[in-house]
Amino acid sequence: HFYENDKERPVQLRSYHSFDSLISALKIIVTGIMFNALTKYECGKNMLLNHPKFFTFGYASHEGPTHERNENTVFETVFVANGWSSKNPTSDTPMNKKMVTRVICKNPLYGSASVAVLLAAETIISENDKMPRGGGVLSPGAAFRNTSYIEKLFSNGIKFEVLTDQEIVRSKL
Repeated sequence: HFYENDKERPVQLRSYHSFDSLISALKIIVTGIMFNALTKYECGKNMLLNHPKFFTFGYASHEGPTHERNENTVFETVFVANGWSSKNPTSDTPMNKKMVTRVICKNPLYGSASVAVLLAAETIISENDKMPRGGGVLSPGAAFRNTSYIEKLFSNGIKFEVLTDQEIVRSKL
């Protein structure tokens, strides 16, 4: 969208996941293999659906999470971006800027997600004149770029931070 409409260089993305320890990574791998094997057969699907607490190590159940657990759950994700200090570098310009950002919110499954969807709808209605024209499917970055959506999220407990070099070292990136 930004390249076609604003002649800005397109984003190039690589996604990585990190874990606290090798044990945490192995748990995820073993769980994925188990789910993959069980979902191939009808009896495995029934076991997963009838005993979610057992197969998710207590993370999911028929009862759902308690209000207290939701309110004490925090989601945090870190984005590391490498790019250029100018908006339209030439194709042979080496990357010369690094930025690390973090998004943090409480109660991500029920609270913050609902707030984000409602604020997106409110922004579309109230700031429609700032949205791109022409219709179609847009990424959130393209749709909300010129709106106050991020400020609204921030004022409702969803934090966006640009980390300093000292904070990056403390975050073990």
